[in-house]
Amino acid sequence: MDEIKLDHLVRPEVFARRYGDVVGSLSRLRYLLRHREGNGLTDAGAVIQRGRHLLIVVPRFRDWLMGGGKC
Repeated sequence: MDEIKLDHLVRPEVFARRYGDVVGSLSRLRYLLRHREGNGLTDAGAVIQRGRHLLIVVPRFRDWLMGGGKC
């Protein structure tokens, strides 16, 4: 897989604020994250879970979206 840098990892709150035009709202993003197993985000490697905390891998989320992921 591609090289991921620490700058590519963001919390959902930051992602929703930065890319609101893409995800719509933090609530919508949280919905996508809750259903990450079924919608392909996990398979795309777009989400990292550490304990109860989630981080979004921005370039992989972009690839998931451009590849037909559903927002």
